[in-house]
Amino acid sequence: MSDLTGVSDHKIWRVLDTYIELAKIDEDYSNISTVGMDETSIAKGHDYITLFVDLEERKTLHISAGKDHKTVVDFVEVLEVKQGDRNAIKQVSCDMSPAFIKGVKENMPEAEITFDKFHIIKLINEAVDQVRREDRGVAIFCESLFWASQPKQAAKT
Repeated sequence: MSDLTGVSDHKIWRVLDTYIELAKIDEDYSNISTVGMDETSIAKGHDYITLFVDLEERKTLHISAGKDHKTVVDFVEVLEVKQGDRNAIKQVSCDMSPAFIKGVKENMPEAEITFDKFHIIKLINEAVDQVRREDRGVAIFCESLFWASQPKQAAKT
């Protein structure tokens, strides 16, 4: 971008940050009732962020460092600063992370937790794969018993 504009990357990011911060000042979270949350890695290794989105408006509400229950505390603080109400959150979609479940139960008492489809399907696929592996072992064992029980043919002379 700096090659096209003749302006340094640093300056472009500063301008973007300024406008983003100005836009965030006017945000009103008073009508938010459905939230989705998920963690993602921001770099190779174990640096994570947790994203909170308004599932009705399909917009990002907050990004918090980490992936523990404190990210939910952080989100609720921002929610309330922006005229939101933790008790108005009726639905939260998240993965099955014990930290997320704890954070939601402690900080959004009226929220019903819905586990997201991706993680449920992943667990089902892992269970099916495990059963398939176990069944394959049984099939190999049964086949070996079958062949062991067959009379050996006399060698042709």
